[in-house]
This record gives sequence, structure tokens and C-alpha cells, in this order.
Amino acid sequence: MNPHLTSRISAFLFLCACLALGQSFPHRVGVSHDGNQHDRDDIGAAAWDIAIFSKAGARLVHDDYANHLADNNPLQEKDVEASVLGSANRWYGSAAMCFNDQHNLQAAINSIVRQINASSASDRFYFLLAGPMEVAWRGIAASNPVKRQYCTVISHSTWNDNHTSSQMTHKWSDITKTGVKAIHIADQNGPLNCKTGGCWDWAKNSTDEKIRFLFSRMNVGVYGDISDAGMAWYAVTGLGDQGGNSAKLKAYFQGGSGTGGTTGVTGFTLINADTDKDIGSLANNGVVDFSKTGTRHLNVRADVSGSVGSVRFGYDGNAAFATENGAPFALAGNVGANYNSWSPAVGTHTLTATAYASANAAGNAGGKLTVSFRVTAGGAAKQGAGEEAFTAAGGETGLYYSLDPLLHVIRMDGDALTFNLPLAGTYRITLYNMAGAKLSQINGEGLAGLQHIALGNASPRERMYLVHLQSGDKSSAQRVIPLAGP
Repeated sequence: MNPHLTSRISAFLFLCACLALGQSFPHRVGVSHDGNQHDRDDIGAAAWDIAIFSKAGARLVHDDYANHLADNNPLQEKDVEASVLGSANRWYGSAAMCFNDQHNLQAAINSIVRQINASSASDRFYFLLAGPMEVAWRGIAASNPVKRQYCTVISHSTWNDNHTSSQMTHKWSDITKTGVKAIHIADQNGPLNCKTGGCWDWAKNSTDEKIRFLFSRMNVGVYGDISDAGMAWYAVTGLGDQGGNSAKLKAYFQGGSGTGGTTGVTGFTLINADTDKDIGSLANNGVVDFSKTGTRHLNVRADVSGSVGSVRFGYDGNAAFATENGAPFALAGNVGANYNSWSPAVGTHTLTATAYASANAAGNAGGKLTVSFRVTAGGAAKQGAGEEAFTAAGGETGLYYSLDPLLHVIRMDGDALTFNLPLAGTYRITLYNMAGAKLSQINGEGLAGLQHIALGNASPRERMYLVHLQSGDKSSAQRVIPLAGP
């Protein structure tokens, strides 16, 4: 047989297998987008690549966007943010892995570092570079050099490869020298740039709201052009197909699990319930060390792909420990973005989670994930200079008194709190009693300067509180005695 024909048949059969499975790339993935300047096509692509990954069963662990660090266009920034957050919430049930580089640049860089440092030969991190290279380079350069060999970076655009400015000085060529595995595929502006012949009508008229959302974001960006998403297609076809197009995506999304049933639980993420921030992945045979988590007030989020209506958790032999009917799917529950607190006992535990198509663990059951992990006391959460340990409920140490000179309580009059906010922005106030029990939490936003906040009912009334303030990367925890006692 003609060897060229044999090669084409093999590639075709491989692609068909990927499409038939519908869950062909069960790996950790990340993306770095721009979208906030120059071409608007990235606005649509930023939504589509998330959906492509979800349909393939990939675990999206990082997505930074608006990574053009110079000449930010606020309107485009807003549009790309809507694409990323909207798609992540629809296809993964959470946008906790997403970072706006215009406002949370260091957090984005730290996330890249965490994902690379968590990588191994059996758990690679695949990182798509869909914008200028600066943010990705900073994260890679700050990572463990030994771990970089387990990170695969992918680019397709020579414009992105070489685009620099006074704030963006690194190129694709710099990234290829860091020790990561670098793959440069064909420019995707051809195969995934279809503007005629109704080639996207299948998405426009889909019965699945998630797919109609993808079409709507394409219209906000550049109709028919989602070229950067070609890198996601290349990845989920086993690093194989550099010719993704509308017809292939139609077959892919209409072929099963990602459009109406469930695909399942793809991973667990450990949460700091005091700050509602991700600590990191909770992997099989992992260790939760209280000296490293910084608190014993934790929660666990089940990360999902596909269309999931509920998740049932099992814990230490209790197969129906908890059932969550809405994202984020948290073991101990949540109220909006505020995660409830859960403190596992020291020892070995088993956690399971099963995804279901409908609420209350009904409908088609998707993939089930089981992990065993060990909890260690670790002495205590690490105590910083000048901090004094605070003994929480049950005699556990996990909170510390620490006074930030810029972010701190001025006084507490009954249920009214006055504190200084160093910079305009959001803040979180959490009240604990002196036994370590969490009493209340308030999220707010204000201008720089003194803030006067009504705390509401933090019953029972206490003679002394621990007040924890957080704003941006600053936090402060203080003993506070109300001027008007109970």
C-alpha cells in the first residue's frame, strides 16, 4: 500500500477514536490569553478553548487573560473577561483557576509556578500560549528548573511569539531556552477562520445553552475567527491534528458526553476556607499538612467537566456524605463565593465524588474519582515574625494575630467596625470568637481610607473577638474588644 495513504488512514482512525471517546485528553492544561488589545478574535477563542478542553475531559488548572501588559484596552479587557469567566463557569463549574493579568498579575504568575512545580513524568502540564509571551515566561522562569521538563508549551502565532514592548520583553525564543518542551504548530488563522457558508450555524442554533454561549462570544469578538482555539484542538487530538475547523468541532461537540449528559469529576482542589482561595490539588496519596496550609479551616472542591447537575461526595466509608447541586461543588458546601469550613482529623482518609446529570444525584452518572490522603498536624501553621499563635476551636492552632500597618482595625463600637483600607478595592471581614469559631463574614468594596461597617448580628455577643481583614495581598488579624460590651 502507498505509505502516504497508510499514514493518512492511521491519522484519520486516530482522530475518529478521539472523537468517539469524547474524553481523549485527561491531563492538566492551562492557557495564557491576551484579548485586551489588538485583534478581537481572541475574545471568542478564549471561550472556545475552555469548552474544547472540558469536552475532552482535560482538567483546566490555569487560565490567565488580558496578558497584553502594555496599552490595555478596558473595553476589550471586559469582553475577554466575560468570555473566560462565562465559559469556565459553564464548562467547569468554577472560574477559580482564572486570572485577569491587568489586576491579578502576580497571582497568575504564582499559579503558573504551582502547576509546573506540581508536574511529573506521569502528570504533565500542557500550557497553551495564546498571547504575548511575557506572563508565561515570568511564571516559567520562577518555577523549579527540574520540573520544567514536565511542562509542554504550545504556540502557533509568530505575531505572539515576537510581540514585545517596554513591559513585555520576552519572546517565544526565550521560553524555548527555559527547559520546557516547546511545540510550535502551524498558524491556525486559516483552518479556524470561517466567515461564510453558515459554517457556525450548528453552534448558533444548538439546543445546548453552553454552545450557544460560545457562538455569542464569537460574535462579540470576530465572527467566524477562533484561531487560537486551534491549539486546544491540537492538544485534545493527542497532539495530532493541526487542522481543526468548524466541521470537526461540530462532530466533536455533537458526539456525546460534553453536550447533554455528564463527563465527570476531573480532580479535587483543597480550599482555604478563611480566604476562599485555592491551596492546590488534592491528589491520590497526597498529604495535607497543617503547617503548610496556614489554617485548619479547609474545604474541598470537586472540579468537573461537561454538563454536571450535581456531585455526591463519599468520605471515609459514608457513601452519601454530602450532595452539592450547584457549582462550585464543595464538600462542606458554600454560600456564593464563601466556602464553609471543614477540618479533617489527623490520619488517613478516603474521598470520593461522582458527577450526575441532574440535581440530587439523579440522572446519568458520570465519572467517579477516588483519592486517599493523609492529614498531618505539622506542629502548627507557620508563624510569621511578630505573630502570636491563636488557639482555635478544639485546641487546634491555625490562626495568628498579625497587625498590618496599613490594613487594620481602628475600633469596634458594638456591632460597628472602623478600619483602614490602604487601597481602593474589595475586602473581606471575618469575625471569630476566642474559642476559634467563625461567627460572621462580610465582603465589601470601598475607596482608600477609613471604612465604617455595620457587622450585623454576630450572635452570641462576645467580650472579645478575633477580627481577620483581607484586601488584595494584605491581611491582618487582631484581638478586638467592643467599646460597647454585651
